[in-house]
Amino acid sequence: MSLGDWLRQKGKKSAENVKSNFNYSEVKQTSGEIKDMATAVLSPKEQIKKSKKETFQEAKIRLGVSDLDLVQNYRNYAYICYASLFFACICFIFSLYYLFFTHALFNAVTIIAVMVFCLANSFKFSFRAFQIKHQKLCSVKEWWDRAGEWFPKL
Repeated sequence: MSLGDWLRQKGKKSAENVKSNFNYSEVKQTSGEIKDMATAVLSPKEQIKKSKKETFQEAKIRLGVSDLDLVQNYRNYAYICYASLFFACICFIFSLYYLFFTHALFNAVTIIAVMVFCLANSFKFSFRAFQIKHQKLCSVKEWWDRAGEWFPKL
């Protein structure tokens, strides 16, 4: 057996060993599932086509929500929005304290992560209050275009 033949045989055997040792078929199937999920998340056009179209009034009837419930929910969402903004401000102050006075970068990064969570929560409830106020299942762009209504009125 020549050196070239020996190398070719070793190469084939090692490729077979890789496939059997690492369960190649499972890895291939899992990567396909991840690709499908990423496609669904990153290209929502297909999901929008499949989604059910309904108006605010239809959703209200489907969920069995009264006008009194809407007023109460609007008020609750406004309170949660402002509470989240308050805690985001507190987190911002603490992050500055940790950065400039104690020089604790890890603590500052942790507090900033909590602050981002508070801001996201504030946005979520501001947007929901906006939808209730206008009684319309609107998009984020509509909320964004009306900057004067970002903070719900109490």
